[in-house]
Amino acid sequence: MSSITFYKPTPKVTGAVAGFSCRVHETHKVHQFYLNIARQVSWDSSSRTARFRSEKPNNDIAIKFNAVELAGIVRALSKKEDFSTVHKFQETTTSISMKWFARSSGSPIFSISISRGGEKYGIGLSANEAYVLSKFCDDSIIKLCQDKSE
Repeated sequence: MSSITFYKPTPKVTGAVAGFSCRVHETHKVHQFYLNIARQVSWDSSSRTARFRSEKPNNDIAIKFNAVELAGIVRALSKKEDFSTVHKFQETTTSISMKWFARSSGSPIFSISISRGGEKYGIGLSANEAYVLSKFCDDSIIKLCQDKSE
C-alpha cells in the first residue's frame, strides 16, 4: 500500500487530517484509491498537538475514486482548474468539490470539500502539498490502469 497524509491541526479545533491511499483490494486483487478525511476533535495547547480520532459518528469520511476521477483531480491540480463529482449509493449522495483559491496573503490553496447527509468535511493544501498530491495521483492512475490491462 502506498499513502500520503496531510495534517492540518488548529488551536481553534477547526482542522482536519486527510489521507490518500492506493492499495490492493484483498479479495479482488486490484488497486483501489481512497481519500479519508477526519475532522479535528481536540487541541492540547501545552503540547501543541491535536486529536482527530473520535468515537462520535460522522467525524470522518472515506471516498473511493476511479482512474478517470483521479485524472480529473490531477488536471485540476496541474491546470489550476476546479474538479467536482457526485457519488450516489442507495439513498446517500456525496458531493465532492476541489478548487484553487487565494488566501488573503495571496498564497494559493487547493481546497477539498466533501458533503454527505448534511455533514461537511474539508481540508486545504498549500501549492507544494498539492504538487506532491498530484504526483501521488499520477502514480496511482498507472496502478489502477495496469490492473485493467492484466
